[in-house]
Amino acid sequence: MPKIYLNQKGIIIQVLVVILLLVGIVAGFFLLKNPQIFKSKASNPPIVVKNSDGTVNTPDASGIVQITDPTVKLEFTSPLGPARASASPSPSPSPSPTPSPSASPAR
Repeated sequence: MPKIYLNQKGIIIQVLVVILLLVGIVAGFFLLKNPQIFKSKASNPPIVVKNSDGTVNTPDASGIVQITDPTVKLEFTSPLGPARASASPSPSPSPSPTPSPSASPAR
């Protein structure tokens, strides 16, 4: 009876690849069924729309601000926080002109 030797390392790798694919498919279906919605938890909205008298227009359920006042005031808030004062920029030194080698005086 002939002996058949199977490459055990090759079989182990194939089984691991199949298991990895199955885990990936299951994880993909789970992530599709449970979508994540990221909403800002900041206390201030990034854009505030105010009427000319200073009252704030709040967005409706769909997040849209409807404006009836012809003049509005927009206030923008950075999600990174207020701007910090920085040192005034200093001008970079300008390079001094150097004569080119071909500009030598003719005699």
